[in-house]
Amino acid sequence: MEIKSQFTGDIIVVIPAYNETFGLLRNTLLSLERARLCYTFDVLVLVLINTKQGDDESLVKASIDLKDKLEDANWNINVCFHYVHMSEKHAGVGLARKILMDHALRIFHQNREYGIIVNLDADSTVASDYFLKISHFFEVYPECEAASLGFRHLYDDDETREAIQAYETHLRYFINMQRLLGLPFAYQTIGSAMAVRALAYAKEGGMPKKQAGEDFYFMHKFTCKRSLGDLSDELVYPSSRISSRVPFGTGKAVSDYLYTGKSYTSYHPRHFEILDHWLSEIFAVSKFQSKALDKKERAAHQDFLKKVDFTNRLLEIRKNTSSKIAFRNRFFNWFDAFLLMKYLHFLREELNEDCDIGYCSDYLFSKLGLESRRTLEESLEQLSEVVTMKSDSFNNVV
Repeated sequence: MEIKSQFTGDIIVVIPAYNETFGLLRNTLLSLERARLCYTFDVLVLVLINTKQGDDESLVKASIDLKDKLEDANWNINVCFHYVHMSEKHAGVGLARKILMDHALRIFHQNREYGIIVNLDADSTVASDYFLKISHFFEVYPECEAASLGFRHLYDDDETREAIQAYETHLRYFINMQRLLGLPFAYQTIGSAMAVRALAYAKEGGMPKKQAGEDFYFMHKFTCKRSLGDLSDELVYPSSRISSRVPFGTGKAVSDYLYTGKSYTSYHPRHFEILDHWLSEIFAVSKFQSKALDKKERAAHQDFLKKVDFTNRLLEIRKNTSSKIAFRNRFFNWFDAFLLMKYLHFLREELNEDCDIGYCSDYLFSKLGLESRRTLEESLEQLSEVVTMKSDSFNNVV
């Protein structure tokens, strides 16, 4: 990619595009144009149209033609289009994001002090105050190296409406349950809704070349450092279109919901209660005040702790910390977002299967002191307005 030497703005937006259409990308870029009208400084948009070895020749040709068509169009925003044909071994959204973000870093490095790199997807649109809110957030919170941006999925028709509402309810339920427990890594990690300071991006070694889940792995770097912020304002509107490009995520969830005929499920609330019992033993802070564990639950929990060598881990953590805050930080750098997922998956196999998302959201509402909503749409609307306070209450280490 050629360095865009004349750019001296504050924000660069990067958009990977695989097997996309002109109309879809046009909608995304037009929304960025509208957001640019509300912002004082210049911005740059980098779009990477990519294919991979093994793709049909017709897709490769269509992608090259798409780049040419986009370049011939008139845009009221500073935008550059690039095309790359990737090796099959590393091809995927992770590599595409890395190529774009590395290029954005070089632009900032060559032209000015470091700015902000913002990730967006080709099928996502943005709010009119998108640039304004992102810039303001990083000015107000200089300690934040990265930010998770507020989002709300759009649906194209009634067929996908219920599917995307169920999936987004799961996302909001899962994060809010973590926040109720006071877990310091409770942030949404949506690829189309994340921003990072360019210098912090460089210090953390850039974007991983993963074919899926790259956003989760990347953002987790900053939760470990306690430098990830939450810009909860609704700024990004991801699409609810069906997709099988990655083994999980929005497109896969919508597809499964529509074609399997199964209701959408999420992690059983009881498993968060079991986790709460364990954390209360360590930190003397109980969030849920739930019933005691039965014999089977205690056995499953202990089996997991043995599996992850908890006894030796705890001794190591205590040995290397001299304050409550240091203990807490080191503990949650071990029991992190990855280990939480393994824990919940283990309990799902040993105890309770995932349960209906309606039951999950009702449980969450009860913990938040809110009345349950009659429909999934009403539940999601309520959850979208809930901003559960992140807690630092794990300070009373016993």
